[in-house]
Amino acid sequence: MQEYWYALELNRTVDVVEKFTLGEGVSRSTLTWDKESMGCFRSQGNSHVILLGVNTAEDYKKAEALQADAVMVDSPAAAKAWAK
Repeated sequence: MQEYWYALELNRTVDVVEKFTLGEGVSRSTLTWDKESMGCFRSQGNSHVILLGVNTAEDYKKAEALQADAVMVDSPAAAKAWAK
């Protein structure tokens, strides 16, 4: 079975735009991965997930809990303290 690698943002801010007759409504929201969404994604075959934007110890712990295969950080020096 072929392996697939995906790079996904752990948290992503999005604007949800609803169009109405008299204008539009915009709501800002943050999409974030959870165990259910990760399980659904991995159920589609032999996939590996790299989570992007992991820049705090809290984010790192979440990535570990989600069983990410790898993470991308802005500061590798700061990340050394989290990965102990």
